Amino acid sequence: MKRLTYKFMKSNLLALVIIMLGACETTEETYEQFVEGGEDIVVGKPLSIAINPGNQRANFVIEINADPKIEKGSIKWLQADNTSVSEEFDIVRTTGGQETIEIEVSNIDEGIRTFTIAMLDDNGKSSLPTEVSERIYGSVYAEELIPRSVTSVNTLPDGTATVNFSEVIPDGVIETIIEYTDVSGVDQTQVVANDANSATLSSYMGSTTLNVFSLYRPTQDAIDSFNSQTREFEYPRVILAADRTLWSQVSLNNDIIPVKAIWAQLDNIAGTWDGDPNTYGAYAPGTDPGPHFTVSLGLDDPKALEEVSLGPWGGQANEAIIGYEVWGIADITNADTTTDFVTDPDAWRAEMESNGWVKLVETNKSGNENHVVKVTDPTEVNFIRFVALTRSDGTSGLIGWGDLGINIFF
Repeated sequence: MKRLTYKFMKSNLLALVIIMLGACETTEETYEQFVEGGEDIVVGKPLSIAINPGNQRANFVIEINADPKIEKGSIKWLQADNTSVSEEFDIVRTTGGQETIEIEVSNIDEGIRTFTIAMLDDNGKSSLPTEVSERIYGSVYAEELIPRSVTSVNTLPDGTATVNFSEVIPDGVIETIIEYTDVSGVDQTQVVANDANSATLSSYMGSTTLNVFSLYRPTQDAIDSFNSQTREFEYPRVILAADRTLWSQVSLNNDIIPVKAIWAQLDNIAGTWDGDPNTYGAYAPGTDPGPHFTVSLGLDDPKALEEVSLGPWGGQANEAIIGYEVWGIADITNADTTTDFVTDPDAWRAEMESNGWVKLVETNKSGNENHVVKVTDPTEVNFIRFVALTRSDGTSGLIGWGDLGINIFF
């Protein structure tokens, strides 16, 4: 039993010595540094240090103890070229106990930097230094950032556009920005949160492109955010039916007479675009000087034609139009012609081209059906000239046609 008691006491004594040594070591780490010739009691070193990184800067959160001798602090580090930099800061206490202070340091080179932090008294004596490493961010980091992926851009007939995003969010993205110009020419910015997979842009038609970039925060405690690369997207051109209520006839030389009295439904050439299938347009040789008429589309700005449609003729089948042309021009100034189409159609076409007209459609229908023709050269126009060429039976009598429609790019 004595031997057991002895061993027990010896074991406890050893444990007590170890605990005391550990306590001494902690005290030394906080309050003492060893110098030649003995010990020199100095200020206590920081209790904890956290670094919040930023764009070539950092915010240091330092917890100091209650040691009243602490008057200043020092932060040292090596720049990318191994140049040593030192920043000193004053300690202004607000309490008599432990305190947390925040110090912002700028002009730190990008990369992983090791910072040496020490506390100082008013005589310049230093605590034991503490080393903390942290990555500092800058242009190299920013150049690698890509925006959240756009999966599609859709344009809608009401003038709005929808931008759809991938559900995959790159690490560090906090939000995504869309920049565009609206129909009034005003620059707009729209923020897309990470939990949103699409955004609707109103009145986008003032521009042809939009820009997308994402905002990144490299870490949760970073004090700066970074813009990713910017990617430009073109709006798919929206195709709309031209508003025929805005159309009006422009009487150029040798055009079809606007009003005539062949029979009731032909009293006005505007029956060509009035949307009523029971009214028609027609060219009557010998009555009309030429087989063409000119229409202002009434647009604020010239638009590119996408396709032309021509409805069926409601009169006698042999009179239905088969061949026709559609010409377009943006500005009617000096666009009139003097050549008679009936006398010399080739010379008339040459004069049209010399005056700036572009032939958009030259086609033949296969029958008296609704006819749709894609425009191969979608030139921007605000005026069209329709030319009636042939009718179904191939004779030179009255040529009739149904409603004329136009789809245009916006």
